[in-house]
Amino acid sequence: MNAEPDWLTFEARNRAAVQRNNPELFAAVSAAMFKHDPAGINFGTNADEYECEAATVIPRLAGCQSSDEVLDVLAEELNRWFTQKWEGERRGALRPLADELLALKAAHGVK
Repeated sequence: MNAEPDWLTFEARNRAAVQRNNPELFAAVSAAMFKHDPAGINFGTNADEYECEAATVIPRLAGCQSSDEVLDVLAEELNRWFTQKWEGERRGALRPLADELLALKAAHGVK
């Protein structure tokens, strides 16, 4: 019997599909999240740490037209993945990452 929760299996399949669909964008978004490190989990050697979050953010970028909309997506997805909450000032600290992701969206031709 597989002890892995269904949601982990779903997220692993989702991550693989998003990565296959646009590997360059996946790598860039994951790297940007690792660089900005909103959850404080960058230990310098775990560069793949934000791949799960990147896989849920990337599909939602297509619906974003502004940095504010990307900021909303980031806060929602980070709130979903972590016990920490991105609200108030903490949410505002995501702005540089939101700006970078909006630029990556444009650079990679995400419509």
